[in-house]
Amino acid sequence: MATQRHRARSHRAAGGENIPLEDGSVDAVFSTYVLCSVDDVDRVLREVRRVLKPGGTALFIDHVAAPPQTWRRRLQDLASPITRRVSGCRWNRDVTAAVEASGLETVRLDRRDVASGRLTLAVPCTIHEVVNP
Repeated sequence: MATQRHRARSHRAAGGENIPLEDGSVDAVFSTYVLCSVDDVDRVLREVRRVLKPGGTALFIDHVAAPPQTWRRRLQDLASPITRRVSGCRWNRDVTAAVEASGLETVRLDRRDVASGRLTLAVPCTIHEVVNP
C-alpha cells in the first residue's frame, strides 16, 4: 500500500500492477507478501518505482525461493502449486533477483525463516529495504 504525506488519507482498491497514484508522489511503500503472490512482479516493481519520489523508500516482506538444488527448494517447488491455489503465494519465487533487477537500490536485505500456518516447516522469507535513486 502506498501513502501520501500531507494529503487526505483515502483507501483505494487497486492491484500492484496498476497503482492509481501520480508519478513520484509517495515517500514510502510498504508491502507484505505481495511480490510472492502477484502475477507480474516486474510490473509491480516498475509501478512502485514510478510512484516513489526520488530518495523514497520501499520495504518488501515476502516468501522467497530456497537455494537451488536443496531439499527445501525441491519441497517448495512441489508445494507452490498448492500454496498458489490456497493463498495465492508462490513459495519458490526468486523475489530477490526481481528486486535487484528493478533499478531500486537495496539498502538492506535480511533473510529469515518464517513458519507458515500450522506447518512446522519454516519458509524462507526476505525483508528488502530499497530506495528509489
